[in-house]
Amino acid sequence: MICPAKIWNKNTRFIEIGATKPLIATALKQSGLEKYLLLTRDSETAKQLKGTEPLLSNVIEVIHDKKFLSHNNADVLILSGKAARFLWKHRRIRHAEDIVWDPSLFPYNISAFLAAVVHFLLWNQKLPRPVLFKNNKCLRLMFVNSIRRPKNKAKARCYIPQALGIEGFFNCLEKHHFRYAILRWFEQLPNLEANEDIDILCSDTDVEKIRDVLLSGPGTQPVDLYSTSGLKGSNFKNMAYFQPHLAEEILDHTVLYKDQYRVPDPEYHFMSMAYHAVYHKAEQSGLPTVHKAAHLPEHPKRDFKTILEKMAKKIGIKIEADMESLDNFLKEKGWRPAIDTLHRFASDSKWIRETIKEGGGNYSDHGLTVFVVRQTGTELGVEQKVINELKHVGFDILYTKQLTPEEAECAGRTTRGGNWDIGLGKERGGPPSFIIVCYDLFPAPVPKNKQKLYPGVTNGRILRKHKIRFKVTNHPKMNILHSSDNPEEAWHYVEVFTPEFMDEIQQKIAELETWSQTDEQVLQVLSRRGRRAKVELIEFNGDKAIKKTFKPDATKFMEREKFAMTELRKSCPRIPPLLALSPSSITYPYYTKSIDLHRKSGRLLPLKYARQAMEAIRQVYDAGYALIDCHPGNLVVDKMEGVMLIDFEYLYKYATKPESFEQCYDIAGCPLGFTEQPHAKSLNNYDKFWKPCTGLTLHSMLYNSLCLQHFKRTAYCITRAPLMLFYLLRNIIKNDNKKV
Repeated sequence: MICPAKIWNKNTRFIEIGATKPLIATALKQSGLEKYLLLTRDSETAKQLKGTEPLLSNVIEVIHDKKFLSHNNADVLILSGKAARFLWKHRRIRHAEDIVWDPSLFPYNISAFLAAVVHFLLWNQKLPRPVLFKNNKCLRLMFVNSIRRPKNKAKARCYIPQALGIEGFFNCLEKHHFRYAILRWFEQLPNLEANEDIDILCSDTDVEKIRDVLLSGPGTQPVDLYSTSGLKGSNFKNMAYFQPHLAEEILDHTVLYKDQYRVPDPEYHFMSMAYHAVYHKAEQSGLPTVHKAAHLPEHPKRDFKTILEKMAKKIGIKIEADMESLDNFLKEKGWRPAIDTLHRFASDSKWIRETIKEGGGNYSDHGLTVFVVRQTGTELGVEQKVINELKHVGFDILYTKQLTPEEAECAGRTTRGGNWDIGLGKERGGPPSFIIVCYDLFPAPVPKNKQKLYPGVTNGRILRKHKIRFKVTNHPKMNILHSSDNPEEAWHYVEVFTPEFMDEIQQKIAELETWSQTDEQVLQVLSRRGRRAKVELIEFNGDKAIKKTFKPDATKFMEREKFAMTELRKSCPRIPPLLALSPSSITYPYYTKSIDLHRKSGRLLPLKYARQAMEAIRQVYDAGYALIDCHPGNLVVDKMEGVMLIDFEYLYKYATKPESFEQCYDIAGCPLGFTEQPHAKSLNNYDKFWKPCTGLTLHSMLYNSLCLQHFKRTAYCITRAPLMLFYLLRNIIKNDNKKV
C-alpha cells in the first residue's frame, strides 16, 4: 500500500469535503502534510468537530458558495462520505491534480466507482490507485484518481489561504511593503458576501511574491491578481487589465483604507471604476446608452449608475453616468483604451463595436496591415524570412523599420493591450522589435469558420501569420509575429510605430489603388485568393469579358499571360485571344463554364472535352512550352467553344524539351528542384489530377480507341461509385449551407 507521504510533499494543498471525522486530517498531519482544509456546508457539523477535535479547530471552514467544489486552490481534493458523488462532476474538480475518494460499499461510493471507470474510458482521469491513510487510532483505504489534463493554474484567479484570512493576508502585504491596490468594493472588507472576489492590481516586480503568499496554503476566498503590464498568469483576456501607464498611475495614487487596505485615492478610484464599467463590463454594467443594439440586463448585479454618480459627486465632478458620457470623459482624461484593445473588448460587446464604428473614422484602406516581429524573432534573425513569406501570400511591403529599445518600450505600452509578455503558446515572443507595413490590394474574405474566433479581422490573408510563425521558426508554440486586425488598428500602429512614414504610406497606398483601379463596369469579382491578381467579370464593348489586374510586383506573371494569348495562341487555338492590354491588366473573352472540373467534384469530364484538353496540352508541348499550373480546375468548358485553357502565370519555356509528350511537365509532373511552380511540391501529375476527371489511365487516354475508352470509363465509374456518391452528397450539403 502507498502512504500519503510517498505521493505528495509538504507543499501540497489538501482540501477535504464531506468529512464527519478527523481521520484524514490526523493521518496527513502525522505524515508531515499540514496544508489541510476541511469544507462543510453544515455549521452544526463544523461546531461539533471544532468542539470535539482540537486539531480541526483552525482548519474547518463553513462555506455558502454554491460553486465551492471549483472555487478553491486544492492540489488534492478529498471527497469523503457522500461527497464521493462529486466525482461525476469532472469539469468542476479538474483544477486539482488528484482526487481522493472512499471506495466503501455504500450507494454513493459505488456511484463514484462507476464515475472513475467512465472518466478513465474518456481519458479524463488515470486508473485509481490505492492509498492508505493511517493515524494512531485506525486505518482507511482510499483511492486516488490523477487528472490527465488539469486546468491551467497560471491565471489571475488565486485564493487567500484560510490560515491567513483576509486581514492576515493584507497585513502580510503591508509588512513586506508590496506595491498593490484593491481596485473596488473594499468598503465591505473584511466581511465579504459569498461568491465575492477581491480584485488586486500590483506591480510587475511584486506579482510573483504576492502569488507565493496566495499559494502558501489551501483557501476558498477568490482573488483576481493583475500585474501592471499583464504578465503571464496575471492578465485580463491576454492583455493588461489597464493600459500599463494607467496602472502605474493608480499604484502611485493609493491611500490606506481603515489603516489596513491599500486602495486608489478617490479620483483614481472613480476613473478606474468608470473604466471597468464601460470597457470591461460594457452592457453588463447596466449603464444606460443611446445604442439600441446594446442589450442591457434587466437586473444587473450592481447599480453602477448610482455608484458612479455618488463617486463623481464626492470628488466634485458633474457627469451623467451613462456609457457615452463616461466614454467621452475617459477619452478626455487619456484613459480610453487604444483601438486594438477596444477591438479585443468588442468581441463580447455590441456597444463597443458600435462605438468603434462611430468614432473610428472612415477607413477605406482595408488592405493596410502592420506586422510586428517581436524580440525573440529578431534574436533568431527571421525578419527577412517573414518579409518573403508575406510577399508570397500576397502582401506588398510598403516600409520596414527596426525599433530602438526606447521606441519599443514606449510604443509597447499603447499596443496589444500593453501586454507583450505572453503569446499564443508557451514560448513568449517579447516586446515589439521590427515593423513591417504592408498593403494588400485584393483583401481576401475571412473564412466562415474563423469569423467567430477572429471577429475583428477584416482581411482573411492576415490569418496566414499563424503558418508563417511556424514556418520561419519551426516551433509550433513560439509567437514571434503579431499583426493589426483591421484598418483602424493598422493606422493606429502606423501612428505609434512609424509616425514619420505616415505621409509616404498614404501616398504609396494611393499609387497602388490607382494602379489596380478598374474603369470598366464590374459585373462580378471572380478572384479566389488574389495573391498576385484580381479577376473580374466586366462589361467590354457591349459584351462580357474577363479582366485580370496584377499587382505591381507580379508583372512577370502578366507578361506570361500576354505571351500565351498573343504568340502561343498561334500554335494552340484553345488559348483565349487577348482583347485589351494595360500596364497592369489583361482582358480576354468570357466563356461560360458549364462543367465543374475539380477532381473532387464527383463527376467525370465528358470524353469529348477530355480529348480536347489533352490535344491542347500536346499543342503547348509541341511549341516547346509547359503550362506548369495545368490541372482540370484551370480549364473552362464552353458549350460553343469547347475546352479553353486559362491561367498562364507559370508558363515555362523548356531549356531542353522532353523527348515525348508523356514526359512533359504538364503530364509527368515537374522534376525535383524545379522552382517555377505555384507550390513546393509538383502539382501536375496525370494520375493525381487528371485521372479522377477522365476515368482513364494516361496510356488509355492517348492511345485507346473511342469505343474502348467509353468502356473503360464505365468500368471506372462502377468501381468508384461509392466515392463519387460521397462527393456528390458533400457538394449538395455545401450548396445547402451556402443558401442558408
